[in-house]
Amino acid sequence: MNVRNVAVSAVAAAAFFVLINAAPADRTPPSPTFSREIVRIFAARCQQCHHAGGPSHLSLETYEPAKALASEIAQLTRKRQMPPWKPVPGCGSFAGERRLTQSEIDAIGAWAAAGAPEGDRVQLPPRRKFDAGWKLGRPDLVVEMPEPYSPPGDHETFRSIVIPLDFSETRYVTSVDVRPSSPRTVHHVTAMIDSSGKARKLDAADPKPGYDGQLDVQFIPTSYFGNWFSNAQPFSVPDGVGIPIPPHSDLVLYFHFHPRTATPPPEQAKVAFYFAKKRPRRLLEYRAVALGALEIPAGNSDVRVTASYTIPKPIHMYALGGHMHYLGHRIEVNATRPGGVRECLLKIDDWDPAWGGMYQLAAPLALPAGTVIDLAASFDNTAANSRNPSNPPVDVHFGQTTKDEMCFTEFTYTTDEPSLP
Repeated sequence: MNVRNVAVSAVAAAAFFVLINAAPADRTPPSPTFSREIVRIFAARCQQCHHAGGPSHLSLETYEPAKALASEIAQLTRKRQMPPWKPVPGCGSFAGERRLTQSEIDAIGAWAAAGAPEGDRVQLPPRRKFDAGWKLGRPDLVVEMPEPYSPPGDHETFRSIVIPLDFSETRYVTSVDVRPSSPRTVHHVTAMIDSSGKARKLDAADPKPGYDGQLDVQFIPTSYFGNWFSNAQPFSVPDGVGIPIPPHSDLVLYFHFHPRTATPPPEQAKVAFYFAKKRPRRLLEYRAVALGALEIPAGNSDVRVTASYTIPKPIHMYALGGHMHYLGHRIEVNATRPGGVRECLLKIDDWDPAWGGMYQLAAPLALPAGTVIDLAASFDNTAANSRNPSNPPVDVHFGQTTKDEMCFTEFTYTTDEPSLP
């Protein structure tokens, strides 16, 4: 054999040996980068709040601010504290779920552990656009708070603002969109219609715009328009369903202000209405299943309460939610149909009043007459509860303020027979 050929063969064999032994390392997937994987997760799950001009002080649209908080982001997503989505999986199916998949959580964790690499900017996707206009297009009517309200800058506060609606006849609404003027200061807004005049009287008795106190216990709403959150879609109902606004009613906006500066800007929100093009056949109705009395002793970490309501006629449920204050710990809502078939509708194991409200079902849920809606909840009135407003803990009873407590579940529905001729 030619000596030169032997040398070439030896070199080839050595190179092949190196390639064989290096193959497993070459197959190890590269660490996630901001430009390739992470910004796409942020765009899909986080940027609705975390964008320039959005309600959060932090933008996750570009690399530098995300890198600075990579470890914190990884920790919050691993604990599923961000993005905020309280319903546990496997109980109820909701529209607009903000829950990260486990693979997305793992990718964020691996990115942070690798030092939060930026990657090749060529791989960046087109930047997501956030329309400053109305999400549902041109409204039929826009109303505005009669005057601005300046929330305090040193603590969270709740305020109900009354906007008179001078309709001479009943109008039927299909969608409502709320636009706060200072979304970074507003945590959420609940919109309701009051035809009793009670909200107007409470407003007149308070020298400032609106009035303090929990909206839902001051009057029984004629109509309910859901909750505005920065990352929620506008409240809407399907074809053939309408939300009534009786003549000479008032729109009541219940604000939860969460100031981020010592001098938050004044708030003067606008609300867009979209009316039914023809008279609907069914009205969207509202029901609360509540406890009118509560006794929560100091030092008790698991005070359990229950309530129930039997549906008198067949319905379709569209949205449901719960309500407690700072001692709330767990809440669960179930439906038991005639015959004993039980279905979990909503379950939250770590209640946080900052993220309460209604959840719109992915599809309307048909429930026959005789179905029992069961509410079960628990309260933690100990010092171990970091949200407890009293230190040391004190006995707590039913009441309106955040140092008192409440407990109810609420849902919207239509009856199966036409509710309008």
